[in-house]
Amino acid sequence: MASTEIGRFTVRRPSPDQIPVADVPPAGHFIGGSFVQGSSTEVIDVLDPTTEEILGSVPAGTIDDVDSAVEAALAAHDQPQRVSPGYEVGSRCVAGRPDNARTSIM
Repeated sequence: MASTEIGRFTVRRPSPDQIPVADVPPAGHFIGGSFVQGSSTEVIDVLDPTTEEILGSVPAGTIDDVDSAVEAALAAHDQPQRVSPGYEVGSRCVAGRPDNARTSIM
């Protein structure tokens, strides 16, 4: 475990030899709820900020990839939204209570 003194604080982190680095290919861009291959074959290296060692790489995006992501986001925005079960239960709990109960429960 390595530590660094910064003013009144001590930052502790695993030393680089303790961090497992997986040799995993880039997964692609997360667009429309799944990982998709980008329109470019270029990648961007991901560095460990403490050692500047290359940990992996991510696909470089292009304008076409951004357009696809925006289109998917707009399409998702137009769909009915799901709410969490906890929100639904909380809403039912306060439905019969006075207005000030909503702020005390949620």
